Amino acid sequence: MNLYENIQRIKEMMGILIESVKDVESILSSGSKGSEVEIIQDILGIYKDGKFGPQTKKCVQEFQNKVSIKDDGIVGDETKTKLKKLEDNEIEWETPEFCKTLENFKSYNSDSDSKTDEYDPSKKSEGKKLPPNIQKLIDKLKKDYGVIITQSHIDKEYAQEGDIRPDAGGVNSDAEKQIKKLISDCKKEFPDVRFPNGIVSGYRSYDKQVDNFGTKVKNNKRSIEDVQASNCLPGFSQHHTGKAFDIFSTDTSWWKKNSIVKNWVANNCKKYGFEVTYKTKGVLRIAEPWHLYYYK
Repeated sequence: MNLYENIQRIKEMMGILIESVKDVESILSSGSKGSEVEIIQDILGIYKDGKFGPQTKKCVQEFQNKVSIKDDGIVGDETKTKLKKLEDNEIEWETPEFCKTLENFKSYNSDSDSKTDEYDPSKKSEGKKLPPNIQKLIDKLKKDYGVIITQSHIDKEYAQEGDIRPDAGGVNSDAEKQIKKLISDCKKEFPDVRFPNGIVSGYRSYDKQVDNFGTKVKNNKRSIEDVQASNCLPGFSQHHTGKAFDIFSTDTSWWKKNSIVKNWVANNCKKYGFEVTYKTKGVLRIAEPWHLYYYK
């Protein structure tokens, strides 16, 4: 364990949270590990494992190239400054292709000259079986809606979400209180903005997610892949926890038009105990500035 990793560990033991790129004090490069690396991975929209391997380095280089700074793959002061602008939604960024899909992850790994224990979805997720209770939900999708979920669809969910989530049985009261306060404060901040809704979606049970996903495929005649881009398979959604909320609108054009609201939510949500889960396009999901998760 190097000096920077020791510092991070001491911070964590003391309860000092690293929540933003402004909290990252180390110079990060290949071989770095820890919560500071996770912050960088989160901002860039790649899988968070806290290990700075070739995938993370390549993504950093892509970002550096986009913002016209030296693309050395090292996260120093200049790169941190640009990442802070991305974190504050002042820079447009789309996660590189090799980080978007399971197939591209595998292709990139096979072409890489260096070996690492960097997260590899093809090793961690491919072929992973669902727990029996979640498999029943997948079977229900097929029975009730004729939606046939393959192992590839499941692999991509694991790659995006990490694992399944428990059904809490209802909304978390603290989260609900805080999201209502956030919405109220945001509307006061921007009295001239026409907000179509407050809370668009909150707690969603396992069975409700079956209906939600199945209806969008069958009734709306959309492909499974298209629906998956913005909807989890039942069992994986943060909405199951009762701590996730979609606010104002789930229309990307509304958020693009009202970028001041987008920036305010992204920059202030932590004051209320929330984080934007899908800041940028990831392995599977599109960017969702409206989706907030209560992490307290």
